Amino acid sequence: HSLSRTSCPSLQLVSALEALHALGLVHADIKPENTLLRTDDSGRKRAQLSDLGASMWINKDTGVANNTL
Repeated sequence: HSLSRTSCPSLQLVSALEALHALGLVHADIKPENTLLRTDDSGRKRAQLSDLGASMWINKDTGVANNTL
């Protein structure tokens, strides 16, 4: 049985992190309190990341974090 990234809340969070990293952002404060789980109108579970206040831009050339958004 294979899971699609849209059907599994844990994989939804991984996809969200991948999207942030592709933008050059690191969340920097992942914990249960910063993940939201809800049920959409069709009854499917949806996971979301919240609280990007500690996020940092990563310089893609140097790999150095800059904590000013």
